[in-house]
Amino acid sequence: MRTVVITLLAITLAIGGWLWWRGDTVATAPEVRAIEAAPLPVVTGDFDQVATDCREDVPWESVHARPWQALSQRFAGTVDVCVELYRDVAGSSAQADAYVALVTSAWSTAERSDYWWPWDGRDDAPGVVDLSVAFAGARGDGASLASNPATGACTTTLPATSVALGEALTAPPLVMVGSCDESVGLGPASGESASWSVPRPEEWDLVVMSFLFEADPGAIPTIELAVTGAPA
Repeated sequence: MRTVVITLLAITLAIGGWLWWRGDTVATAPEVRAIEAAPLPVVTGDFDQVATDCREDVPWESVHARPWQALSQRFAGTVDVCVELYRDVAGSSAQADAYVALVTSAWSTAERSDYWWPWDGRDDAPGVVDLSVAFAGARGDGASLASNPATGACTTTLPATSVALGEALTAPPLVMVGSCDESVGLGPASGESASWSVPRPEEWDLVVMSFLFEADPGAIPTIELAVTGAPA
């Protein structure tokens, strides 16, 4: 009899712990939220803004399935992406003009649904969003450096101050704001282009990346921005 009681108690505790574990995951999952106003770049020093290109309301959909919790969560939203292109006057010379581009992506989550997997929920689909920027007219042999998310910390709140270009630009700005359970992936980068992949879009509020490159003197490069989402 005692063995039976102990067994039933252990089963009850296990079920209770599992329900708490699942409930805590549901309670702490990303919520429906609008795009927050991203701080605009602050430029100090000798920089001239020469071009801007944006893509707005690019749709995405992401499903996060957790079979061990019998949980499948569907999220859907949009992302706004803008590229601000600056000529670094101090860094330019008679041989080449130097440029820095800031790529800002601001994320919203418009829908969230919680399901019991696998009965009414879908399998895992991270909903990766691919971003790329290329500059027609850029020198392929110029020194380039794309922001590397592996070298930057992620925060859970928007910064109080905006991304700044200073007089001594020793490294490209990098800002990542979100729940940060996933990582932004840096794709191929060259003297003419760079790309990033953002998985689990529901986990992000703001991502600011940057890219440095050179062009022939007086030739303003043309921005080619592409954002590929996972349509809802």
